[in-house]
Amino acid sequence: MSEESLRDPYFDLEPKRTRPLSLWNPFDYLTLLWWIFYFPQALRWYVEKFVREDFREGQTWSEQSTLLRSDPVIRQLCLQALFLVVAVPAGSGYLLKGVAGLQQLWPDLFFGVAFGAVVAE
Repeated sequence: MSEESLRDPYFDLEPKRTRPLSLWNPFDYLTLLWWIFYFPQALRWYVEKFVREDFREGQTWSEQSTLLRSDPVIRQLCLQALFLVVAVPAGSGYLLKGVAGLQQLWPDLFFGVAFGAVVAE
């Protein structure tokens, strides 16, 4: 075998989206989950492609909050991420209770999610 055939082919993994994520399309939530767990680089490409240039530059918190209110794409991305932070643990807890019969303490679950989100930031 030649050395050229042993090399891995180049895979262009950049997302081929032509539109921003939508709050009302459930498949966009699945796409966002896929990006978060299996291909986090796609989030950076999404922001570079759809978010205004002035939001990506470093600013203070007050300037970023003003830009967050004015840019609908990044605002929708943040809302979808917040929804997934609450929905995924609650849904998995509900499934574990129904399928495996495990008792779930909901306040502990939500405290753990909130604590994990703050610590991970």
